Amino acid sequence: MVNAATTGSAKILILEDEELILEEIQECLEFEGYATIGAGSIKEAWEKIDGVSINLFLVDLNLPDGSGINFTKLLRKDSDVGIIIVTGKVDEIDRVVGLEVGADDYISKPFSSRELVSRVRAVLRRTKQWSYPQADDTISQSHEVFEFAGFTLDASSRSVSGLSGEEIPLTTAEFDLLLTFLQQPNRALSRDFLLDQIHGNDWYGYDRGVDGLVSRIRRKFSSDDGAPLIKTVRSIGYLFAPDVRKRPVA
Repeated sequence: MVNAATTGSAKILILEDEELILEEIQECLEFEGYATIGAGSIKEAWEKIDGVSINLFLVDLNLPDGSGINFTKLLRKDSDVGIIIVTGKVDEIDRVVGLEVGADDYISKPFSSRELVSRVRAVLRRTKQWSYPQADDTISQSHEVFEFAGFTLDASSRSVSGLSGEEIPLTTAEFDLLLTFLQQPNRALSRDFLLDQIHGNDWYGYDRGVDGLVSRIRRKFSSDDGAPLIKTVRSIGYLFAPDVRKRPVA
């Protein structure tokens, strides 16, 4: 996998239609040693990242040719690359939606250079093993197969299938989080613990980033009786509720 450092080796795409703000962000990040690519529209962003490996995206919500939320959803469909929503909106719902569709963090305009750099460093530190497009070189050392709520997860092939055999598409982080839950069912697990399992113990900062992952998994899986697979445990974190059967592998 691409191992982007949290300093100058990281390449950052900034999707921002206000030219002055775009220039200020680029100047700030380039002063810190980052390589930046600027885009004023979604169309321009797709054109500029064609054939380029990006380590972090800064995405404005309101763009001339579409929504930054939809752009984030498309990125997250194929990769666990770091994404920070940049918004001038003060309504909390916009920030929540951004995190639920896969953003790692958000920053509200206006913001200081110090705050911007701090958030960029924090997200890069915990997503440094991923880029867009995502390298398909993940190696699993586990040969476990789990059955739960009518689904089957094969840790060796890193795949999840439903009752009729259809594969459930998951990003790397979604798969790793689900596997962590299956390995420790019916136990209340803290957000810190879950993020450590996904990103390793060198991350720091926005621990609520796991909430977005849980939300995405909940949308992709449902039990026969409609009960939530992942329960929220107040003041602690989350608990995987269904019965889990670990199937022997020949």
